[in-house]
Amino acid sequence: MFVAPAIAQPPAPLAPPSAPAAARGAAEARGLPAGAGAAASGFRPCAAAVVTGGFFAVVEARRRHRRQRRLHDVAAAGRGACARCAAGATVVAEPAEDSPSQDEVDLPPALRGGSLWSEFGVHPPLGSSALQLRRFPDRGLGWVATRDIEEGEALLAVPLKDILCAPMGPDSEAELAAALLQVLGEGPRFDGSPGKEPVDEIWSKYTGAAFPSAPAGAALTWNEADIEALEFPSVVGQLKAYRAHLLQSAEQVAAFTGAPLDRCTWAVNAVVTRSFGEDHLGRVLAPFADLFNDRPMAPAIWAAKRAMNPEYPVTAWTFAETDGEDGQKWFLMRSMAPVAVGQEVAICYGEGSHAEVHVFSSPAELVEAVANLSGRTHSMEPRLELLTNATNAAAPLAVRPGGLGASAHLLSCMEVALVDDVDLPSVREVWSIGAGHAVLQPGVPEDRRAALRKEVLELASQVVTQRLSELTPASADEDEIRDTEAKLAAGAESEDGVGLSSRGEERLRRRHLAARFRLGAKGVLSQFLRRAAEDEPTF
Repeated sequence: MFVAPAIAQPPAPLAPPSAPAAARGAAEARGLPAGAGAAASGFRPCAAAVVTGGFFAVVEARRRHRRQRRLHDVAAAGRGACARCAAGATVVAEPAEDSPSQDEVDLPPALRGGSLWSEFGVHPPLGSSALQLRRFPDRGLGWVATRDIEEGEALLAVPLKDILCAPMGPDSEAELAAALLQVLGEGPRFDGSPGKEPVDEIWSKYTGAAFPSAPAGAALTWNEADIEALEFPSVVGQLKAYRAHLLQSAEQVAAFTGAPLDRCTWAVNAVVTRSFGEDHLGRVLAPFADLFNDRPMAPAIWAAKRAMNPEYPVTAWTFAETDGEDGQKWFLMRSMAPVAVGQEVAICYGEGSHAEVHVFSSPAELVEAVANLSGRTHSMEPRLELLTNATNAAAPLAVRPGGLGASAHLLSCMEVALVDDVDLPSVREVWSIGAGHAVLQPGVPEDRRAALRKEVLELASQVVTQRLSELTPASADEDEIRDTEAKLAAGAESEDGVGLSSRGEERLRRRHLAARFRLGAKGVLSQFLRRAAEDEPTF
């Protein structure tokens, strides 16, 4: 019997939540956004996951399970329960493809009726789960609730023998992309014997139905001009660097598998936009778990939920075990929030807010700016050392939506740079409910704290005002949004019935997305300035 495990252990008190955003690569990548040997390729495709006893063993276990399942299906005429499936999933005969239910009309035929769900051994059986697959306009496939769902409720569990995984690391995108192509029969055998790995028919059916036929992530499909249109230097720089990394990953995969570069690019894009990071497993591709759409959650919201419920999950996904005799292991998905019947069931793929705007690229840049703007003559070296050695030194020095408290990390770092030498030894780490993680805070007496924080906000406002002055006016972004929306509508409703070419429509959608991003980010900065100018601002 399947037993839902305890929620994963929380992070250390002064540390931020683990960073699931890294498991999918940059947020922008989701839409904003005869092979050579392993030694020659520079990475190790399909490396062993600790809990599985080796990837090759996982592949063989999956094949044995499916061979026996097919024999069982014949004997039971597609109606019996598979005794080998620890989750107790029922074997369901696939319905005729010409008679899908009304709710399944827009789904790919392979995803109708729950047969693939059953073949993968996903628990619980689809018919008794709280999920139903739907197609959403402009967003693709996703899940809706067939009944009310509680926060933290187990949604589905995929057997570990039916996932693909690779260790987290600098080459994890390439490793997992190579593994994906191998199970699709487009790469060398896992055991090193001659020839290509045989096609895994179930993975082939699933990717053909659930994965896009061409790369769809901004980091891989946008050219440099598209990325430059995002305007914000930190975002442009990060996305260009990430794009270069992913293109290099595709070349690595091509060198190892011998597959065409465009096919390897597709596989890398699939990994970037559909994989999860899990402490026990590494980077994971899990069928059906990857169909949940994203609902971002700011760190402040996560921290507030965790304060009310110490067992609130760090991520929606976790490694799980059963108490069954065969020791089955699972990739488990939980609900991050209550969901009413008929509503979409989405999860947060990263604890950070997608709307944050980086103000400084590093603590060194911050202390230099503070010294120049404030005229402080005290040494910045001990202050920089405190900032670079803090528990959350890697947290972005950014303005975030949600009030000044949401930008507490940026403001507290500026506070440390400003504080007098006499108060420097009092700097300590404290939990910030607004930031969602620990920040540095000087132990300044209350009679001087108000003046110090006022100065911090004045300097921060100067920096933000300067950043806004370097950008195009928000009105230009509003004009761009109206223009692209009008052209997209006109193309869809053209009287000649021809409409926009697919390439022309894609260009317009990129322009529209970039303009909306610019407008939203400028709005975050403007809101910060308004809050900082209040009579009694707090953070």
